[in-house]
Amino acid sequence: MQYTGTAITSHADGTAKDWTVGQDETALVNEIGEEGYVHDGVYRHIRGGAQFHHFDKDDIIFNAEQVK
Repeated sequence: MQYTGTAITSHADGTAKDWTVGQDETALVNEIGEEGYVHDGVYRHIRGGAQFHHFDKDDIIFNAEQVK
């Protein structure tokens, strides 16, 4: 199963070919667990449950499995 968004191609198993955001966008995060991202060279942890979060172009996103 594969889903294509505006920034990256992601897969149902949580893998992706590129974790960078291609353009400013808002995305649903933390559906499975807490996720994180790098913005301007600083890692930030996204705490809490499922929520919408704004990402800037070139942010690097880490899924819940990668954050463990």
